[in-house]
Amino acid sequence: MAEKLIPIALGLLLLGILANGGCEDSASQQDERLHSANQAAIEAQRQQNQLVAAQSQVLAENSQRITAAADAVLAREHQIRQDLNQQQTRIDTGRADLEKERQLIAQQRHRDPLVAAALQSVGLWLACTTPLLFGFYVLRLMFNQEAEHAELAGFLVSELTSDQPRILPAAAFGPPRIERYASPPPHLPEDAPPDDAPF
Repeated sequence: MAEKLIPIALGLLLLGILANGGCEDSASQQDERLHSANQAAIEAQRQQNQLVAAQSQVLAENSQRITAAADAVLAREHQIRQDLNQQQTRIDTGRADLEKERQLIAQQRHRDPLVAAALQSVGLWLACTTPLLFGFYVLRLMFNQEAEHAELAGFLVSELTSDQPRILPAAAFGPPRIERYASPPPHLPEDAPPDDAPF
């Protein structure tokens, strides 16, 4: 806009000079007019230069502000991407840990019944074989030629077969025994056999 003002101002000055040229002026007056016209043109050029410099400074400041804002936006975007990557890494690690834990739980659920069944089988086997091994040991002692072993075997056999053992508890090798000479329960009247029933 300031560049358009200079040609207009120069044109007006020239028109003024030409309009006054028809009059008879002295050479000093013409010089003064030219000098004042030159001064006016120089002043207009100086004002235009100041205006252009001010506009350039404003543009430079605005450009610096825009560049700083763009850099801040880029830095913020980079930080957000790093945060998202870290969160995604934590999520992936958590998923992997959960998958490992799930697999361990599944293996434990599959293994625990097998271990329990094996322990139950071993316990049942021990419960069944211990009396047999003990009896085998007693029989072996009975057929041993040494007197001490034979006496020990006889004592153990009497303890195992006695109704009231002295050392071993009665329920150690099975349920309590049924009395040998228990009297039979009395017959109720309705359970009595008929008189004509065959023997």
